[in-house]
Amino acid sequence: VITPTKQNLRDLSYIYSVMSGFEQNFLVKVENGNLEFHVGVGANDRTKLTIATGVTGTLKHGWSWPLSHVLAILKLMDSSKSCTLHISDQGALKIEIDSDIGDYQYILPARTK
Repeated sequence: VITPTKQNLRDLSYIYSVMSGFEQNFLVKVENGNLEFHVGVGANDRTKLTIATGVTGTLKHGWSWPLSHVLAILKLMDSSKSCTLHISDQGALKIEIDSDIGDYQYILPARTK
């Protein structure tokens, strides 16, 4: 469970604008206590973005999610009180948005890469 920052959103938006022609999904990994989003598959067209540090959990499966869908939901952070990202090793990504209007939960099933 992490709280994404506005900088994470800007970084993801930038990566999507550059990589969307080649890769639509991102892969989530925990490496050396860092939660990382990996976009791209080739040696020369791959990038990783550290979303959180000091992560104690592990992810054993190679799950991926569509970056455009996740970005569309995360953009709601701009007008919300809080946003939390829950990543399950069983293959689900839950994004909780708390706004003045209401509390919203978006659950996205994972894809295998």
